Amino acid sequence: MSRRSPAYVSILGALALLAACDGSAAPSVPAPVGTETSTAPTTPSGTTSTTPAPATSSATSASVPDGYRAAVPGPTVTATKVARAPRIDGATDDWSGFPTYAVDTRVGGSRSVRSTASATWRLGWDRDNLYILAVVKDPTLTQTHPLRPWAIGSGDSVGIEIGAYTNPLPADRLGSRDTRILIGPTESGGTLRAVAYADGAAFATGGVWTSGAAVAVRTASGWRVEAAIPWSTLKVNAPGPTAKLSMNLLLADAISSGAKRGSLGSLYSNNPQRIFAGAKARYAWGRLALAD
Repeated sequence: MSRRSPAYVSILGALALLAACDGSAAPSVPAPVGTETSTAPTTPSGTTSTTPAPATSSATSASVPDGYRAAVPGPTVTATKVARAPRIDGATDDWSGFPTYAVDTRVGGSRSVRSTASATWRLGWDRDNLYILAVVKDPTLTQTHPLRPWAIGSGDSVGIEIGAYTNPLPADRLGSRDTRILIGPTESGGTLRAVAYADGAAFATGGVWTSGAAVAVRTASGWRVEAAIPWSTLKVNAPGPTAKLSMNLLLADAISSGAKRGSLGSLYSNNPQRIFAGAKARYAWGRLALAD
């Protein structure tokens, strides 16, 4: 959908991954995944297996026209080509041997909220779909927006931001095919999904994506998401090892109690540079490599 919700313009104007149809009885109007943090990002203890971001860009200042800026890409993640598509059932048995990426660097949320959530991701691909497995550690599941797809990124959810890698790139708008996908569990055992597409400097409000498949399951230590996301939904044409793609991995952890229950508490990414949403940080998105 192309309309924007006024309550989210300052946020989505910067995955509602994916973040319209209002109607839930949420206790407050939360900020979806992509909220700009008002404090310096903090990095929880632990390591990440993503490739470190380069210190400089290949675009020189002389080659950057007015209104553009040089890319300074964040970490690279690799999706492995699959000979047989995984079963989208929330199990991990199809993912042995895939590279694992940590999503545990806090890049946004409320300065007063403490969170111990984290996730590990694995990525696969074939000519039809991008496949993801996200294993989330989170002691409390909180998702109060099952009827509001643009808002599920304020609750417990995972997301991706994906688009073409270009250098230099516009400083005032997203790429025309940039896409945000969100997937999360409901508190009653269901699965939520949402998609949003670029609309100028922001992602449009977004709605539900119904192609492909996605499932969220509860675990003893949190929850898991497994999904097959069609390249057509991601607006990616003819994927392959030569594709030049940008990507961020995201994890949202909601406030679990009190008056702000269901609002975004902490936002994590594999990309430490992802401290703003929309065009403001587009130059710093990470990279996605498609390996044979």
